[in-house]
Amino acid sequence: MGWLGNVAPIWALVVMLMSLTACREASTEAPIGPPPTPHVVETVVAAIQATTNALPTATSNPTATVAPTPAITPATVAPTPAITPTHDLHATITAAIQTAIAALPTAMPIPTATPTLTPTLSATPTPTPEPTSTPVSTPTPTVGPTSTLTPTSMIGQVRPGIVRIEAGSGSGSGVIFDMRITTQKTGSGVGFVLTNYHVIEEAISFDLFDANVSVIVNDRKAYKASVVGVDMKRDLAVLEICCSKFTVLRFSDANMLTAGTEIVAMGYPLGLISQATSTRGIVSGMTYEYCCDRWVVQHDAPINPGNSGGPMVSLSGEVVGINTYKIAGLYVEGVGFAIAQKTIEEQLPRLKDGGDALDAVNVLDHWTHGPDPSTQRVDFRVYKMPWLLEWTLEEGGSHLLISGREAFDRESRTWLDVTKPSTGKMVVYQTGRYLVNFEGTGKYTVVVKTR
Repeated sequence: MGWLGNVAPIWALVVMLMSLTACREASTEAPIGPPPTPHVVETVVAAIQATTNALPTATSNPTATVAPTPAITPATVAPTPAITPTHDLHATITAAIQTAIAALPTAMPIPTATPTLTPTLSATPTPTPEPTSTPVSTPTPTVGPTSTLTPTSMIGQVRPGIVRIEAGSGSGSGVIFDMRITTQKTGSGVGFVLTNYHVIEEAISFDLFDANVSVIVNDRKAYKASVVGVDMKRDLAVLEICCSKFTVLRFSDANMLTAGTEIVAMGYPLGLISQATSTRGIVSGMTYEYCCDRWVVQHDAPINPGNSGGPMVSLSGEVVGINTYKIAGLYVEGVGFAIAQKTIEEQLPRLKDGGDALDAVNVLDHWTHGPDPSTQRVDFRVYKMPWLLEWTLEEGGSHLLISGREAFDRESRTWLDVTKPSTGKMVVYQTGRYLVNFEGTGKYTVVVKTR
């Protein structure tokens, strides 16, 4: 039993070895974590070595010591069976374990570098989509200023569309905003000029039907201008000049202006005979003037007499207002005002169609004569301007002459002289008492309308 007692721990180690082998086989099927470290054989041998060292030292079976028998009666002593010496226990166990380990499946080495783990995204990387650049809308090329202009190039580009206006004894500025082409081959035609009413007020009220207004384009050529329409309340006027290929400036939405937006005021201050000059400033604010039923933009760009009617432009060269007046004084500085684009574009269709003259719908008087040749003198008084003189020479008529004068004038002037059937109207920007003569051959009608 003593030897078996020493062997029992060995069987326990063998059982442990078998358990380790089973665990290892299970681990190769479903690895959960990192593989066991160190070589299995060395680990097990080390464990057995430690266990063996803990056993009681048994180098050999103890030799039986026979106590001396008293020599009274000789007796035959049974020989003690020879006990075979026990081999080295440690070496034997180690050899057995080595043999058992060698008999294990070849797949004993546990992969250390490539365990079969749950695949991660890095094993099969998802292709990263290349960033798609957001398409930048390319503006449709247009003729005229663009936002990429420098102030110098912008001023040079818009300057041909800014004009100097000479009206009577005064002068001012204006801007060509539209054109009606009459000659397709050359692109020339009639130009429409926007300015302030007060710029031409003296000239059109001085002469009954022949306003002394000239428009100088490109600082070189002067054109005789005719008044298309005025808006006295809002201080706007549209003139017509003919004929050439004019540079037209476009309008921009003044509602986009905010305090601090940079603008440039352009025109002909103080009637200086030179190129249109420019001054730079910022928008101070926008306000509505109830007295004049208009929106105005306040700014601090320096303006002076002669700038009236000239454009206030954005840095992209678009018209955002018409410079009209400033507040001046010893303690006042940088308070200029321009009629805003919003008000201008609302009124332009009406101005091009006659302006305030469209309000002359009240018939003050009318006369009809013919078809026989006739002559008549009439006298009437108008208190509000502008007023209209409308006329019609019907079919079969061959002549209509209208002449007259304001009561305080010395000489009568010809207002109308036609020699074939036609109809038309004239706008008069004066008030007063008028003495008028009609001479006609055929049936004709003359009507005076006031506001």
